[in-house]
Amino acid sequence: MRGNNTMLKFIKHHLSTLGDVDVFAIASLLIFMAVFIAMAYYAYFTIKKDQADELSRLPLEDGIDGQIENLNPNNHEVQ
Repeated sequence: MRGNNTMLKFIKHHLSTLGDVDVFAIASLLIFMAVFIAMAYYAYFTIKKDQADELSRLPLEDGIDGQIENLNPNNHEVQ
């Protein structure tokens, strides 16, 4: 744990010696917001409804073509 504290002090020291550190925080926030708004615009206006419905079902489907694979925890097929 001592190494982590030393590294943290090293980082804090160098960040405190930088001038106008607040500019970096504001710039990173603006970049994040721009990317977030761009992705929201893309998702809302450019993706077709049927494509969005297909993508929304992906995490719920198991196997190939939506077929559920019956596997037990030991990774053996259940019969």
